[in-house]
Order: sequence, then C-alpha cells, then structure tokens
Amino acid sequence: MKITKIHLQNVGVFEDTTIKFPSHHEGENGTDIHIFTGQNGSGKSTLLLALISSFLPKLPTYENSHSLLPNYATHYFLSKRIREYRNPQKNADITTLLQTVDKKIITNFFNKSYLAKAPTMGVFLYSSNSYQEKLAFPHFDIPLSYAVFIYSGHRAIIDNNDNNKINVEEHPLKEATNLIKSTTTSQFFKFVKEQIVKSLWAERKGDTARVESVNSALNAVKQFIKEVTNLSIEFELDADDTEKVMLLVAGQVVDYDALPDGLRSLMSWIADLLWRLDRTKWENNTSLLERRILLFLDEIEVHLHPSWQRKVLPTVQKLFKNAQVFISTHSPFVVNSIDGAFIHRIELEGKNAKVLPAVVSDNATNIQTVLREIFGISEEFGLEVSDKLDKFLQIKNDIFARKEYDRSEFLRLAKSLVAESEELNLIVAFELRQLNKKLEANFVL
Repeated sequence: MKITKIHLQNVGVFEDTTIKFPSHHEGENGTDIHIFTGQNGSGKSTLLLALISSFLPKLPTYENSHSLLPNYATHYFLSKRIREYRNPQKNADITTLLQTVDKKIITNFFNKSYLAKAPTMGVFLYSSNSYQEKLAFPHFDIPLSYAVFIYSGHRAIIDNNDNNKINVEEHPLKEATNLIKSTTTSQFFKFVKEQIVKSLWAERKGDTARVESVNSALNAVKQFIKEVTNLSIEFELDADDTEKVMLLVAGQVVDYDALPDGLRSLMSWIADLLWRLDRTKWENNTSLLERRILLFLDEIEVHLHPSWQRKVLPTVQKLFKNAQVFISTHSPFVVNSIDGAFIHRIELEGKNAKVLPAVVSDNATNIQTVLREIFGISEEFGLEVSDKLDKFLQIKNDIFARKEYDRSEFLRLAKSLVAESEELNLIVAFELRQLNKKLEANFVL
C-alpha cells in the first residue's frame, strides 16, 4: 500500500491543492522517502495529518472536539485546521489515492465506509465511544499486509514504575496514529523483559532460529541507535531483581532519565515502532524489517545534534526495506543527508500554500546550496555580519554605478568586516581590488 496522490480543499492553508507522490519502485516493495519543507505556518504538519487521515475513523464534529480524549488527538489537530468549521460557506475535502499491487483505493476523510471492507489495513479503528473502556479490536487475529505509524519529535517518554505485563488484550497498533502520544518506559521495558526471557528459553532449547526471531526487534533498535549516534546500547535483566531491565550505554548502566534529550527522543519513536511491529501478526510471516509500512515523521530532528540529524533518514532507509516515509523538517542536514528522496517545498502566497513540483535529493549537493534552493536562505554569515556585508556590497554597487556614496561609511564597514574573520577579509580585499582596478580608485584600509 502506497499513497500516490492527495487533494486538499479548504484545509488549513491549502485552498485547492493536489500533490502527487512518485516512486522509484514498481509495485509496493522498496522504500520511498518524501520530505516536506517550508517556513513556519506553511502547512507541513497539516499535510502530514491530512495524509494520515486516510487511515482514521470519521472526523468528529468541531463542537465536540474540545472534549476529545488523547486517543483522538490527531483528529483534534486536523479538525482545527479545516476551514469548513470556521466558515460554513467553505466545503472542506481531503481525498487520497492509495495504490496496491492490483487495485487503487480512493478514500475521503468524510466518508469512511470503505474501512469496513479493509480488515487488513493495519490501523486501529475505535469501535466504542467510551475510551475509558477496554476496546476490542475487531480483526485482532487477522494478519496484516501493512501498518501505519505517526511520530513527532516533540513526543516524550514518560518514566514510571509499572512492572505489570503488557496488556495482551490491546492491539499493538492502538494509538499508532496518535500524533502526540507518549511512551512509558515500562511499556517498552516490559516488552524488552519478555523478549529477553523468550530468547533465553529458546537458547536453552537450542532453537537458534527462534532466538534470532525473538531478538530481531531489539537488535533493530540497537542497530538504529548505533548507526545514528555511534553509541552502543544493550538491555539486560538485573541479576538482583529480574523484574527490572537495565539500559547500558557504551557498557555503563544508565538511568533512563539521565540520557541526553537527543537519545531519549530517538528511542521514544524507534523503540515504539519496532515493538509494535514485532507484536503485530503479519501476512506470510513476513520478517520484521521487510514489512510494508507507512511512516509519518513530524520534525524528528528536534533535540538532535546536526551530526545525528544527518544520519536519521539514511538509517531509516537502510533498516526498513518496504516503507513509504513522509517527513516534515526544518533541518537542511536532514534534507541534505540522503540520495533519492522526493523534496516537496511548500511556499506561502498570502494566506494560501503552494506546493512546488517535487525535486529529487542528492547528497552530493553542499549544505549552502540546500539552504539557498530548498530553504530560501542565501545568507552565509550571522545576521549582524550579513547586514554589514549587504550594506558594504550595496555601496560598492553604487560606486560602480557612479552614484553618490559616503566614502567614510564604506571604509568603516570594510574595516569592520575585515576584523570579523579571514573569510570576510578575503571577500572585502577582492571587492576593493576590483574597484581600484576598474575605476582606478584608491581604496586602502
């Protein structure tokens, strides 16, 4: 299952917009990455929410949205962006084209009848209006053909001391499409504890295939963290308290609360994603990292050092073999990190957004080119220095044009820039030489 096109009408800043999502691969296999860039308020997060709306139950009424529980948080954020609720004269529409191997599925956010005909969709459909009750997943035992997940860089892992076993009556995909969900440490560490115990039993029985299968999710978490951060992590049961899982970073036991924010941020979504995938039944017993997923990532570079930002997408592409990934970002390091991603640049024209034709990323492009062509930033220095340089170059142009200018101000700016750095010294020296040569002037610092 892949999304090939979406049409938005009167949704946030999108008045009447159609966006196509090309692929480098035939059929459903292979990983494609789509990157959304644009200034604050240009609609990147709205677009992610609109895309994932294809897999949500019908939108609740705006009047009731203020009382929505966290399970419906994605609905809440999307409903706030739909103009129909702010202006009854404007009809909102979100229509998505989904492509499978043998058919196309057209979905509309305001008509969800198709959901009942797709039991293997891999999304959690709430069957009760009371979210305080235990919810029975109607197709719990049906193996899935694909699954959908959304994560934000602003999500958190909440530390707690709950040592109860994971509630096996809840489907592992419950809240997988909740934008602002948080993961508890116990939720993940309970899963870790179960996997360690299962692995030990399989090892004791000499079942090496079972050991490899059981360890696949944890090994993928460790591989991801190692690839992105160059840190080795391990999970062990405490010898004195086998109910407690210890986290080791570079061989040292570390309290989860003491981890750097960047590492916590990474683990908050990659660990959550992998344990959910591991616990979900799949068609043809497809191996964990070969499963088809749609993965939505909203500004996951938050808290990450640029050196880590550069490694997230390449690692996702390497780890997941059959994923369609949609990511919104403000980071040129994320955009510049990968070959072959489709970059969708969103620009604001007044109050409406315009999505430019997709361009394919090339990590041979330098970061300055990405800043200029993708993010529209041409300045190469800090704001104060850039202002000085702009004024210096403007006066230089006036001199060439034989216009009146303030010679003392021009030389003052030149001296100030020269004192900033060797690079600026070279720039100023070049410009002065050009003036002296072409105009037979005598500008000396």
